[in-house]
Amino acid sequence: MEKTSSTHDRFVFAVLLLFGLSLPLSKSFNSILTGLVYIYYLTAVSFDRTLWRRVTAGIRQPLNVSIVLYVAVALLGLFMSEDLIEGVRRFKTISNLLLVYVMVSTFLDLDQDAASRRRKGEQLLLSLVAGLFVFDLIGLSTYFGVTGDEPYKLPLAPLNTHHIWFANLNAVGLYTAVSLLLFSSSRRSTALKVFLSAFVVIGVVSILLSTSRTAWFGLAVVIPVYAFFLFRRKRHFLLTLLLLTGTAILLYLFNSTVHTRILQIFSDISRFHADPSASSSVGGRFMMWKASWKMFLSNPLFGVGTGDYILTVSRYVDSGEFPAYLLEFNQPHNIFIFALATNGLLGLAAVLYLFCCIIRQTKGLLGADGRERLFGFVALPVAVHFMVAGLTDSLLHIQVLLCTFAFVLGVCVRRSVTGKGTSQK
Repeated sequence: MEKTSSTHDRFVFAVLLLFGLSLPLSKSFNSILTGLVYIYYLTAVSFDRTLWRRVTAGIRQPLNVSIVLYVAVALLGLFMSEDLIEGVRRFKTISNLLLVYVMVSTFLDLDQDAASRRRKGEQLLLSLVAGLFVFDLIGLSTYFGVTGDEPYKLPLAPLNTHHIWFANLNAVGLYTAVSLLLFSSSRRSTALKVFLSAFVVIGVVSILLSTSRTAWFGLAVVIPVYAFFLFRRKRHFLLTLLLLTGTAILLYLFNSTVHTRILQIFSDISRFHADPSASSSVGGRFMMWKASWKMFLSNPLFGVGTGDYILTVSRYVDSGEFPAYLLEFNQPHNIFIFALATNGLLGLAAVLYLFCCIIRQTKGLLGADGRERLFGFVALPVAVHFMVAGLTDSLLHIQVLLCTFAFVLGVCVRRSVTGKGTSQK
């Protein structure tokens, strides 16, 4: 029976490695792998009582309640939606947060050996970084004209991935790679150092070429937070802030892309004040947020419904109250405002509760000297980045970003990592 369980574990771990590797590369392949893991385990537990006991014990994870509440609110909003097709589509995307988190966290905690659990967790994080590394190489080969027909085209957006998604995926990769360099049990490996260092360089370049101010904003907040917990001496923390400030100033002064993108913020704001109906990146967000606020006020407790954002915006445009360019967007580019608009105060409370639970579970790991410190230094920066970048884009409603978020949480915020141990026998 022990040999059979080992066979199950090796197979599923191989599938999860493929899942992490392919996360930024193929949404369809990820969905197939997720389904494969669930079908495999549902089949296996029907023939293996020991595996059934292990799974039922391991499935109890620290973020289950907060994620279930988040998904349940979206389900409730589905029943309130006029556009059921759009509602089902959105609910299907949101449910991936629960499916991926449970899949990864439960599997890792099935392992009885603490060293093995840690090693597998590190390997899954490495698979994510490796997939992003391939993703970035594809992007840079396109940018430099090795592939594709338009070299030096900005923003950088490989494989038809939106440049904002591309940049925020790389931000997750950066936090993961730096944490592995600092805390991995294999950090003395020269090959690992070279690979992770190479990814950090290529990841920074990719984020810069993406021209995504959403990701830049997230990095500007997360780096000081990361340094605050990393350095015990205030002098080192202050030096990090000075270095970050100096780098930002130099990029603004001498990098035309950064300079143009920052100045565009102020020109967009001026343009919006002069003519609110004029289309612009920042002005468009202001108008979407205004429309979303109106949706919230129409039903403060429950919102307009999980699937009715696009439908309601269409009605606002038809009435002449809002400009037609809002029809180009299927979400208001803000996690929290989107929650208010579609699911009301219940939706906002569910989102805030989810992030509060992640922070509560991980903050204790950051100051510890234990071997699980790595996972805290991955999960907390990723969560803070999603909160901050989520102010200007609805990251939790984009499948590739949502699944990456869930994957990182599954690896890093588990019972065995957060100190609650495992109970399977």
